[in-house]
Amino acid sequence: MITLYERVSGVLLDQDLSLLALEKHNQPARQRPRASLTHLFCECPAYAEARDWLAATWVAVAATAPPPTSSPALLLGDQPSAWPAYPVATGLQRLWTALRLCFLHGVWCVHKDLDPARHHSHAVVAHVVAALRCLLWAQFRMTALSDDLLDPLPTAILNAQLKATKLADFKAAWAHRRVLCEVVEPAAGGAQLRVLVSLSGPVVAPAAPAAAGEEG
Repeated sequence: MITLYERVSGVLLDQDLSLLALEKHNQPARQRPRASLTHLFCECPAYAEARDWLAATWVAVAATAPPPTSSPALLLGDQPSAWPAYPVATGLQRLWTALRLCFLHGVWCVHKDLDPARHHSHAVVAHVVAALRCLLWAQFRMTALSDDLLDPLPTAILNAQLKATKLADFKAAWAHRRVLCEVVEPAAGGAQLRVLVSLSGPVVAPAAPAAAGEEG
């Protein structure tokens, strides 16, 4: 099985080869230091506040010790041994996986932005929050699908989407302690979802840097 680390490594390698090809044809290539995956995701100062946000968000959700977000073994490799408080419950494991992958994707999207002025923690957290809100709604709607519709689908596809097959499973993963969302179940039936995660909570997103000309 190809790991996320290997997939992102391949993307970075493809990017480097593309830059080399441009240089060979004397075409201007954007000058930019090439960083290792460890530096980009776990050490880069530009995204330090975003890593702090990720750790604080997990503490707000799970009420446990924060994940060491500067650890490549945890953030890139998802190795439980790198975090003594690694979640044990299946629902929280699913939630941590979703948070971690959304964060890595957010960093990568911001890193790929051609405008260096947009390489900051606020942009990363904005990506993560948007992805989480989409995932919450998608997963909640999946709980309403019948078993007759889901049974023919390949298990690998459902696992890739972190599928929660029952409303109780969804609540265990996503609505834990009602921090990221809340499921309202009226007596008349028909569960409703209230998405709570935003740029202002449960942890306030890092402030966006002032645009050029706005300082002072």
